[in-house]
Amino acid sequence: MKKIYLALAVCGFVSMGVQGQTILSEDFESDNTETTFDPNLPTGWTTTGDYLGNRDDYRWNVYYSSDGTISGTHCASCDATMYTSISTEGIGPREEILFSPELTLDDNYQLSFNWKAASASALENEEYELQVRVVVDGDVANAQTIWSF
Repeated sequence: MKKIYLALAVCGFVSMGVQGQTILSEDFESDNTETTFDPNLPTGWTTTGDYLGNRDDYRWNVYYSSDGTISGTHCASCDATMYTSISTEGIGPREEILFSPELTLDDNYQLSFNWKAASASALENEEYELQVRVVVDGDVANAQTIWSF
């Protein structure tokens, strides 16, 4: 049995699970609709990143949208400056990582997740990459990328 963390690097919205049995419920839903970008993640979720500014939406946060997300009204979110003519705060390259709570898995598991992102920035302009990595025993530097977009 390996104790691992799933690290989601860069930008996206996440929900992770396994077919047949849910081993991780993201727990981003809350009653807080007063704050659009809440830097207080649920218990067990942690982050690290290169952004040193003061905008909560430019680092991983719990995002609220009345229009809904993949499921419910809250999700994990990380944003960046869209137009450098308006602001250069938060421009890259930079790496923002969201760590799930620790998971203990045997050798018979299948991971899946759902996400949404700004496709024009990702596909046409190739301005960011979304990766899912497996971190074993806290060794982030040698994390294994298991999915990349």
